[in-house]
Amino acid sequence: IAPINAVCAGDSAVLRLLNSAVYGNNVTYSWTGPNHFSWTQNSFVFDEVSLADTGWYFLEVSVGGCSAPMDSVYLQVNPLPHLSIDPIHDQCAPLSFQIPNNSTGVDTHFWSIQPSANGMFSSADILQPVLTLLDYQSDTIRYDTIFYVATTDSGCVADTSFTVGVIGRPIASMDLDDTTCPNSALGVVNSSQFGTSYQWASNFSQEVQITNSSDFIPAITVDSFSSVIESIIFDLTVSNDSLCVDATTDTVLLFPNAIAEINPSPLIDCAPFVINNAILSAVDFPDAIDSFLWFIDSGNGFNSIESTTVPTITWDYTINEPNSGLAVQLVTVGSCSRDTTSIDFTTYPLPI
Repeated sequence: IAPINAVCAGDSAVLRLLNSAVYGNNVTYSWTGPNHFSWTQNSFVFDEVSLADTGWYFLEVSVGGCSAPMDSVYLQVNPLPHLSIDPIHDQCAPLSFQIPNNSTGVDTHFWSIQPSANGMFSSADILQPVLTLLDYQSDTIRYDTIFYVATTDSGCVADTSFTVGVIGRPIASMDLDDTTCPNSALGVVNSSQFGTSYQWASNFSQEVQITNSSDFIPAITVDSFSSVIESIIFDLTVSNDSLCVDATTDTVLLFPNAIAEINPSPLIDCAPFVINNAILSAVDFPDAIDSFLWFIDSGNGFNSIESTTVPTITWDYTINEPNSGLAVQLVTVGSCSRDTTSIDFTTYPLPI
């Protein structure tokens, strides 16, 4: 009998004579083996061997009633790896999870994914690697195919494949006004995609009024609560019917209302009277000041001086009596509001 190498379950194997002589038509063959095996031809082909086929096979050849010495051969059938991977349900992108592989009898592992650009394994040669699947923003499900090849220490190979559904998540996108004024409506643009629900929020939950915060475009106003420029952060969270989410933020500068103060000293002086030391509360937030506009009432009508700084105003009278005037300052902050203040002062002319 020809020798037989060890085979794996499911492989083919052949029982055959190594050398034979033909003696007419009176040659008979009698094969016997495990699992009640018997055969009466000179060779036998196993299309797919099983573990039950492992064992000794014996052949007796008779010619004209005379039997040759019996020969035998041992057929070793090695088991395949036992593959067992728990089902993996569709999940929101992006996702990372450990593959629930419970396979046994495995000596070496090999994992791969198609398309290969859609994910990666923490290690492709271990039993339960961590699979990371890349982000996917859409209103559909992307299916990635995972391939697994397992090999035993005797070289027997089994493989399988399965798909993982990556549920597309929405795209959160908004555009708010860069600046806003107290108690003014904030301009809101929501350009999000693939979402079915929305949630708006702010880091100033008490001061920022968001009407219908779950609407696609809510109404937003900000109370007057600060004398300095405030950075207000708005959050938008978008989700779909599968509860997959995306979030984005935008920052809006809140300009305070203008506060005008003027404090020239003295209020009574000889001509020329100089206003050069006005004190402005607006200096607490100089970046918010758009312009100063000063108005002077000299008794002969108003004169105006536009300046982005505090000007020096010189008032010189030549008439021979005291004059009262009115100085008014108008301040604009972030185009939000204007405030005025005034003082009375007296200028005595110099003698001629």
